[in-house]
Amino acid sequence: MKIRTLILAAALLLSGAGFAGCSDSDDPSMAAETPPVTPSR
Repeated sequence: MKIRTLILAAALLLSGAGFAGCSDSDDPSMAAETPPVTPSR
């Protein structure tokens, strides 16, 4: 019974971390931006 509880807790923790990682409320100032690219002549 203890092993089943540990497996359930681990599954809930991992699924919660997955949902938190896919959140749309990320701060855009933390995103890495690409500098503008100018074509060479």
